[in-house]
Amino acid sequence: MNVNKALEDYLFYKNIYIRNEYFNSNELKSEDEILAHVRLIVEFQKILYSFNSSKVGGINSSIGRDLEKIKISYIVLKNLEDDEIYNIIKNRLNNLLIDLKKIDIKSLIKRSSIRKEISIGRLDEKNIRILDEIEIGKIKKINYNLIEEDFIKYIVRIRKNDAHLNLEKIIGEYTLKSKLGEESFNYINVMALAPWESIRYINKFKSEINKEVLKNLMINDKLI
Repeated sequence: MNVNKALEDYLFYKNIYIRNEYFNSNELKSEDEILAHVRLIVEFQKILYSFNSSKVGGINSSIGRDLEKIKISYIVLKNLEDDEIYNIIKNRLNNLLIDLKKIDIKSLIKRSSIRKEISIGRLDEKNIRILDEIEIGKIKKINYNLIEEDFIKYIVRIRKNDAHLNLEKIIGEYTLKSKLGEESFNYINVMALAPWESIRYINKFKSEINKEVLKNLMINDKLI
């Protein structure tokens, strides 16, 4: 059976409905609204734990892929000429890699592999909501990955709209309700602050980077 269809059938059995379109939901502004959405994410991810993915073929693993993107972009910048713009982001990436080395990521990967944790990629308010029951907008791609990764994407998205959010409180609520430990908290906290727009651009264009384009992306990433 197709993996998306198998998951859709499982979620339907759990009274979770896929609408096949993103929702026209308003951006969550208040901390209370965001924390309520975090609890919804946790509830949905707990339901995903029971999905017997081992009986379904065609699920690829994305574990470690985002960490590798950070490493690649750092190497790309090290091989370019010395430049103020490059140095700003290179220093940020170096600090991220130093912080990540302090985290026992292997323990997170082991837990994720044992539980066969699944990522659907997007868990913001335009793709998951609760009315009478939980509803999902779209599931484009399913991968094995740390459950933290989908939450990191959510944090990155809401941080773009409000740089003054109390991220520690929001991440703490997620790890507490998900019964995850300090390593998960630290991993999310570090990865959520990575300059992802800049990283994607650097990894795509490598030696053909346009500095003005990169500078604008760095502004979006709140690096400058």
